[in-house]
Amino acid sequence: MATRDKCNRTPLGTVAKAEQDSPAEDLSVTGLLRDGMESVPARFIRTESELASFCPHNSMALEPIPMIDIEGLHDYRCQFTMAAISSACRHWGCFQVVNHDIPQPVLDAALKAARDFFEMPSKEKQSYEKETSESNGSDNGIQSLESKDKVVDWGDVMFHEDLKNWPANPPDYKNAMLSYARESQKVMEKLLDVVSKELRLVPTYFRDLFGDFEQSLRVNHYPPCPQPELVLGLRPHTDPVVFTALLEDQTRGLQVRNGDKWVTVDPEPDALVIFVGEQLQVASNGRYTAVTHRAVVNKTTDRISIAMGLAPNSKVLVRPAPELLEKSSPPRYEARTYGEFRATVSHGVRW
Repeated sequence: MATRDKCNRTPLGTVAKAEQDSPAEDLSVTGLLRDGMESVPARFIRTESELASFCPHNSMALEPIPMIDIEGLHDYRCQFTMAAISSACRHWGCFQVVNHDIPQPVLDAALKAARDFFEMPSKEKQSYEKETSESNGSDNGIQSLESKDKVVDWGDVMFHEDLKNWPANPPDYKNAMLSYARESQKVMEKLLDVVSKELRLVPTYFRDLFGDFEQSLRVNHYPPCPQPELVLGLRPHTDPVVFTALLEDQTRGLQVRNGDKWVTVDPEPDALVIFVGEQLQVASNGRYTAVTHRAVVNKTTDRISIAMGLAPNSKVLVRPAPELLEKSSPPRYEARTYGEFRATVSHGVRW
């Protein structure tokens, strides 16, 4: 993608900053593009310090995020596979998994339903538009819309907090998303048992700790952008949940932070990207690290992704596992309920 001035970035002076920042009628980036917009409205333009990181590192020279075949958990590769999962959680905070046993029709149906939703006429989608600062139900609109006095992200989101409220259309949307939610939870629970064992805890320690899981679903659409070097599809953030399972189409755009570099994730057909969330970081007393990630966009191709977050019950008290504490490793985090923790999240990405 385009980058800073020294990397042939479009100068900020070419952008129509005087353009008024009134929201699009249907509160979507797609709505902004409908009239053939040629420059990015000022409220989407990232700060100079953020744009500085857009000068890309040579992705061919960087180690890609780990790719793990979790079918190995069920054969002679079990110990190696478990160690690989633990290592990825420690050193990357994310990894891709293949052979996860989610039927391909489930993945295909979820991506199709997502695209069908965002391709519906604006009038039909408007019935689901709400201010994203509202704290329940489902809603559709611009990413991070609640940050009205700050820069917003170049993407649209359909967010489902409790998996109970669904749009009537497309007709297969609800069943497709519920199937993906159900199957991805199985994968994440399996991974939780692995990391419990790798930390020499009771195999079901984390599943028992987090109680009855809550699920939230972010269905993301990143339209093409006339000046992609000036915007972010989704701002840098960590997820406040335990694990996130991200299903992507085959368009590049996801980037993860590793050390002082941003690494672009190459989508792998049929794979899920797993992110370590902040609740697992707390419960493991920092052994495992929540990964900072973001989304970038391009000029020609839109991108669809579906993020399923697995979270503790809001009333569950999350604290570092006592078995992981010792004189040389005292508690690094205070005990808080997940509800209290989520109330303090300030990066503007709703979960």
